[in-house]
Amino acid sequence: MELLVLITVILVIVAIAKVMRSNELSTQLTEDEEYVSLSEIKTQGFLYALFGFILFATLIMQMVGWGKYILPVSASEHGDAIDDLFYVTMYLILFVFFVTHLFLFGFIFKYYKKKGQKALWYPHNNKIEMLWTVIPAIVLIALVFYGLFTWDKVMYPKEDKNSINVELVGKQFDWTVRYSGKDNVLGEANFSAITSSNTLGVLHKVSLDSALSSTLASIKLLDKKVKELDSLVNKAGWIGKCEELDDAETQLSAWKANERRLKKLIKQNANFKASEDDIVLVNDTLWLPKGRTVNFTFRSKDVIHSAYFPHFRAQMNCVPGMKTVFTFKPRYTAEEMKVEAAKEGKTFRMYELICNKICGASHYKMRLPIVVLEQKEFDAKMASKKTFANEIGLK
Repeated sequence: MELLVLITVILVIVAIAKVMRSNELSTQLTEDEEYVSLSEIKTQGFLYALFGFILFATLIMQMVGWGKYILPVSASEHGDAIDDLFYVTMYLILFVFFVTHLFLFGFIFKYYKKKGQKALWYPHNNKIEMLWTVIPAIVLIALVFYGLFTWDKVMYPKEDKNSINVELVGKQFDWTVRYSGKDNVLGEANFSAITSSNTLGVLHKVSLDSALSSTLASIKLLDKKVKELDSLVNKAGWIGKCEELDDAETQLSAWKANERRLKKLIKQNANFKASEDDIVLVNDTLWLPKGRTVNFTFRSKDVIHSAYFPHFRAQMNCVPGMKTVFTFKPRYTAEEMKVEAAKEGKTFRMYELICNKICGASHYKMRLPIVVLEQKEFDAKMASKKTFANEIGLK
């Protein structure tokens, strides 16, 4: 306590001293005396010029030295358009930065205070105001339209009948991939059908029956638990059990709602044949065919994730409760990309899918290797994987 009082007294004394010093300086400024010499002002002008030179030099050195760490040529066809947009924007920003800062440091150096020199009072000029308002506006509007055109070109490419459909589902902290199989149609999925053996909730008569059976078993256990807790609360008045009872009742209500959804899906008696040849891979590898358009569908099972393919210049959020889409066509295998990167003086290790949203404590681990294969190799790889029908015991 005594220490806190001492610190408070010291701070008060320092504050009073600062106020008195500020008052002294303000008084001095009102007097016609030169407290900053012309030589000091000249020194400041030279220091500003030196600082500007060092700033430009170090920036250029960083651009040259770290340029090799920039991503190599795009591994997807649409990526060239993304790169063009990026470089046009970046070169424009750098041009404006260098020009404005050159004037900033140059004017400070050229027009520092000199004996017998008087500053020109120049408060306003309509032409200059119009110039530096209209030109940036036109440039920004052009950039916006250029960006919209590029986005439209990337997001809505021409329909490709030879494309394949792939679904990516993110959850803390891994990726699940689902391929559309031989029929090239992704089977329907619903969160109500998710079980330990059907992590994506892919719909099929067998998987729905399994999900309903699991749901009914959970309802039975929870119903028993609720009755036991309710009995304890009523007999003994155990306040400590009330919160546990509320949780159990909430869970029971959720499972009963899931039972109703599953019975509706079963009652529809829909033909879920499309899901039988789907291939589901959990924390495996994302295999992609070279030269073939891939239509991606993205989902999330918990929080917002972001599927980021840096080498393919693609990124799309995975949002709980909705589907998002993206399309691109891989054009280089890993070995070919190593050659292309070497031409630019850069190195390439591997393709990778990463989560670009901070989705939790282990966000950094949410990665999936990507391998681009020739079409024959891709077909062989898919043929070696189990289909959903195999997983549920149909074949």
